[in-house]
Amino acid sequence: MYAALLPVVNEADLRVVPLKLTPDEARAKLKSGVPLLDGTALALDDASARQLLIRLARCLETVPHAADPASTRAVAARQIRDRLEEGRLEAAVLLQQVGAGDEAGVIAAAEAEHLEPALLWTLARHALRSALREWARPWLDLAGNVAWPRSDCLICGASALLGELQGNEAEKHLRCGQCGADWPIRRLQCVFCGNDDHRTLRYFYSEDQPSSGRVDVCERCHGYLKIITTFAPTLFEELLYQDLATVHLDYMAQAQGYMPGGKAQTG
Repeated sequence: MYAALLPVVNEADLRVVPLKLTPDEARAKLKSGVPLLDGTALALDDASARQLLIRLARCLETVPHAADPASTRAVAARQIRDRLEEGRLEAAVLLQQVGAGDEAGVIAAAEAEHLEPALLWTLARHALRSALREWARPWLDLAGNVAWPRSDCLICGASALLGELQGNEAEKHLRCGQCGADWPIRRLQCVFCGNDDHRTLRYFYSEDQPSSGRVDVCERCHGYLKIITTFAPTLFEELLYQDLATVHLDYMAQAQGYMPGGKAQTG
């Protein structure tokens, strides 16, 4: 599924209305602890959003699913495409709902058209990445030069996808898989609870794949973060591939009782 969807997302060119913020206003917003897109009306072109969702749905109409020999997912994807082509779904509204975390709104739209809610949410979430990339693009340089010691993205508010040790100095950065933002973080600090006691911070890696990355864990909040080493920041187009390539580290961490975001955030 990812092999089919991600190239379409990466090549998409959604038309969005840029944020009306000056650099000083953006710095002030970040200094107050609020991500740049938080509380902002995210306006985008409905026609381009619809075309992207149609392309994504069409991709899944022909992707084989080993666990779904009857191809019910393909049928569900075709139904979503039909409703979009008929203009019975508001594409821009769907993306705005996903951006706001309004799962109930997406479910209601799906049920009104007798569609599979989970699949509609997945397609809209992937389409939203293209829009977030465009909103974030003018602010990426600013993001790399501000203090933001948190795990949620300073631009779009999504949880960091993974961490990177960048360059010859192995500076630690967090990366957002939704908009591509890149921001520096202290090496010896839990990004979830702020714990900086070296006695309760550790890391481990796969002995079978030692070069694939490592997992930083915190014994205080039991959160974990995957870390990869890279000379240059990973391109936006490759971030989700890196996440998939290190999924074995997720299994290792969760098998030991650690959770993304830690217990305090996951409940």
